Amino acid sequence: MKNNRWGCFAPLILIVLLVAAAVWLRIPASLRAWSLLNRTMEQRNLGGTVTVRSEEFAISGDVYWCEVSDDRYVCLNAGGENLYFHDEEIWFANGRGYDLEPLLDGLGDFDEKLFLLAGFRTEKQDGKILYTLQMDESRLALLERFAPNAHYLADSTLTMVEENGELMELNVTAQGISVQASLDHTIQKTIPTEVLMQMTDANLRDVRTLAPLFNACSELVGQSVFGADVKLDVDCGPLPISDTAQVYGTKEALYFSRSGQISELSLSGMEDTSSMFWALGFSLIRDGELASNTDGTQSYTLTVEAETLSGLLATVLPELEGLNISLSDGTLTVMLENERLTGMALACSGEMPFLIATIPIELSVELARMDGAVTLPDGIE
Repeated sequence: MKNNRWGCFAPLILIVLLVAAAVWLRIPASLRAWSLLNRTMEQRNLGGTVTVRSEEFAISGDVYWCEVSDDRYVCLNAGGENLYFHDEEIWFANGRGYDLEPLLDGLGDFDEKLFLLAGFRTEKQDGKILYTLQMDESRLALLERFAPNAHYLADSTLTMVEENGELMELNVTAQGISVQASLDHTIQKTIPTEVLMQMTDANLRDVRTLAPLFNACSELVGQSVFGADVKLDVDCGPLPISDTAQVYGTKEALYFSRSGQISELSLSGMEDTSSMFWALGFSLIRDGELASNTDGTQSYTLTVEAETLSGLLATVLPELEGLNISLSDGTLTVMLENERLTGMALACSGEMPFLIATIPIELSVELARMDGAVTLPDGIE
């Protein structure tokens, strides 16, 4: 009987062949996924809706892609605000931009080679093709050889839905944030010329300067109860006011307490206090200025319109109601320390009629956040 020296290795060879077959069977799916995504991103008429969610916030809006002088732009309209993405930059309609390269640096080129290595799974559902990629530890270790910062993709999931040869849905979950997009391949949009003209290096800022502000907002909205001591000062000639008060907040509402009287403050149309604070952070990013940044402390300034100030004045200083006070735009200063919001100050000026003359007034409201556990006073549920 002839001796077969390879016979003892047959089980091992079979296992290797089965593993290799499993890997290579996934390669066509990965290539199709890459081709589908790449082909979609190159289309001229592309738009849809997108929703971004995390534990702290949720943003929904319309999105569209357009081409200007051979450059690709993506526009996101959410809550009436337009955000424009170009290369590694993000721009607001007012001409302010932020360079995202420091955040993206080191992620590497996620081109077709990495799609090939990632290994998509496919399945058919009701005439549609579903592509799914779950970034487990083995895939992540492989990707990190090509992209050192690929650890940001740990435990992430990417799904794509193809229908009639077109990408119709794209869903991504990573780092506690989920992005859901539904695409429309018939939308034709462009970018206003005045916006394009403002996209210059002179208006571009480093996105890393926003980290303390973003982290401070995250810390504040994570509190179930918070409070601040308030100092009120009004210099208006014959009717000066100097008093103290408190502001208390829960997830659902804000309250103002002065001289034992408690009133609920308006959230300016926001659903809850988390939405209000994120809206404040967004306003600072879009319109604010970093006034100081030293040794872990930052201060940001933001112009507040007179109409908003008038509504606030009626709530916190009702004794001035009916005096025909006319206010100018004011300045809000937000103070951070060790990525925690510690205080705010609001200052504005104006005038009021008095006898046969008009006298100037100065208004100042300062808030100092309470330290430690905050207890709500009686009267607040």
